[in-house]
Amino acid sequence: MDTMNPDLVTGIAGVLIGGILNGSFVAPMKRMKGWEWENTWFVYSISGLLIIPWIAAFYAVPGLTGVLSAAPSAAIWKVILFGIGWGIGSVLFGLGVARLGLAVGYGLILGLIAPIGTFLPLAVLYPERLATRQG
Repeated sequence: MDTMNPDLVTGIAGVLIGGILNGSFVAPMKRMKGWEWENTWFVYSISGLLIIPWIAAFYAVPGLTGVLSAAPSAAIWKVILFGIGWGIGSVLFGLGVARLGLAVGYGLILGLIAPIGTFLPLAVLYPERLATRQG
């Protein structure tokens, strides 16, 4: 009997955990009626965007501090700027879900950002391909 590759098992487990968390991360907002939206989102932001990613990075990347110190500062600044953009998008997503409700907000927002996020890079980076079969 063949044994399964541990990297494959770890990858599949990561995908499953990520899917569960992505599908349910706004569910606690329904249960915390006494909390303001900002308080709920602050707890999510600190844990989900700051603490857990650093723990995962230290676990997954041996010598993470050495890797980060060896990276060019331009690359680090790009990561920081895109991270700020991601954070702004995350806050706006949360505001949209809080305003529209869980079902409508999640479906509408993701239904908009999926095609826009696919089309916009193509239109900006390769506008000549838009009218072709590839585009």
